[in-house]
Amino acid sequence: MEFDVYVENICSNLELAISIFEEKEKKQINSKMTIEEAENVYDKAFEKLSDKRDDEIAQGHELSEKTGAQLKEALLVSEQLKWLHNLSKKLVHSSKKYKSS
Repeated sequence: MEFDVYVENICSNLELAISIFEEKEKKQINSKMTIEEAENVYDKAFEKLSDKRDDEIAQGHELSEKTGAQLKEALLVSEQLKWLHNLSKKLVHSSKKYKSS
């Protein structure tokens, strides 16, 4: 669900950037979750895995490959989605700026 919210928002921003140049009306997003809520879900998932890793270390266990892979994956997916979302917002801003000049 969180992934879909990011993708929906990124696509919406890209469509908005196109519509600025084509002077069309923007479609509304009908998501039940905001981008901030989706970001919180990813952050909490990463924190949970990080806490699990810390517990394993505190108990003297070596970091399991599974936990390590999940931790890396959670961080990678989260950071890439945030980056793509920010990039799409900057594209909208730049499109508006370009169109108005």
